[in-house]
Amino acid sequence: MDRDQKGEEAYLAGLTPEDRRTAIEGFEAGMKQKEVQLMCAQARFLRDLRCPEDVGPRPGFALRVMARIESEKPASIWDLFVSPALSKKLAFASLALMAMLAGFVVARSAEQTMITLETQRVLMEPEHPGNLGKDPARDRQNMLVTLANYQGAE
Repeated sequence: MDRDQKGEEAYLAGLTPEDRRTAIEGFEAGMKQKEVQLMCAQARFLRDLRCPEDVGPRPGFALRVMARIESEKPASIWDLFVSPALSKKLAFASLALMAMLAGFVVARSAEQTMITLETQRVLMEPEHPGNLGKDPARDRQNMLVTLANYQGAE
């Protein structure tokens, strides 16, 4: 089976350079003119579907998406503590509380010092009669009466 070279050349003459390459490859592979026409039509269709430029996101797209996600995220309770207005109020309240506690400690320590001095004065005073130690028999009796009357803490 001989190829119809005149018909092929006439067909190739009316094609674009891309279609001509495709048709030549088809004729060299032994295809008939109808098959080559279908193959060229399919190649044209695929070329038309091809995107003319690289498809991709514009610069800054990811940044805008992340900013939008962050803005739509529900607020957390921890975000309150990060806000500058609350931070200042919280710091002021903490300082005020520390000042109050320091005043309480100072007042308490001064009061405790007065109590300690009074306790020491009372403990240092002798509760025993002035003649203690002069009559041992009498001292023994006083001690026995004291021990007999002693009531422990219940």
